Amino acid sequence: KNIKIILHGSILKSPQLGLERVNAGFVQTFGLGNLSDKILDYRTLSGTNIQDFATNLLPLTTKELLRNRMQSIEDNARDLAEYTSIIDTDGEIFSEIVYPGIKSHKDFETSVKLGFAGTFFNIKFIEGLNNDKYFELYVSEIIKTAKKYNCDLVHGASFGFNQTSIYYSVGWDEPENHYIRISTGIETKYEIETIKIVLREALEEFKKKYKTL
Repeated sequence: KNIKIILHGSILKSPQLGLERVNAGFVQTFGLGNLSDKILDYRTLSGTNIQDFATNLLPLTTKELLRNRMQSIEDNARDLAEYTSIIDTDGEIFSEIVYPGIKSHKDFETSVKLGFAGTFFNIKFIEGLNNDKYFELYVSEIIKTAKKYNCDLVHGASFGFNQTSIYYSVGWDEPENHYIRISTGIETKYEIETIKIVLREALEEFKKKYKTL
């Protein structure tokens, strides 16, 4: 009874996959008692305190539009996952690329039958490197290299937006469950090729530096 639960869901990650022009969301609470009166304060702090009329700014969409967007994102996720699975040729850093749409994944055959493999993939490092310290170094190298190529990568926990985003798990979880997540956007094939270059060069720079940490 002493536990307070606040569910914070962003519409940006809900049905339209980033097609909105406004940042909208909802907060649902349970067991707050008198603290429920402060819900507007919580909403303000969490960035979801918008005016009711703002929902009228959400554009209408169609199944065809969403289907095309999902297909584009999935194609990019598979392409980058396949490429990432081969750039660490000696297995010095990566222990596994987790994406059911590539043949190395144990559920690949099931994924083929389902017809949709997802919009992001995870990178797991080998034991000893699979922690936030090394994840932060690799992600920082990716972002730095992306700037070199004028590549619009985002460091953050997002799914299915216009740009590919990169996120690494925080340290509260068990070490064996740590990962880097790459959520692809709707970039063109040319832009995806640039992202491949960024991931490869960032890994090369990472290998030069990680032993000094």
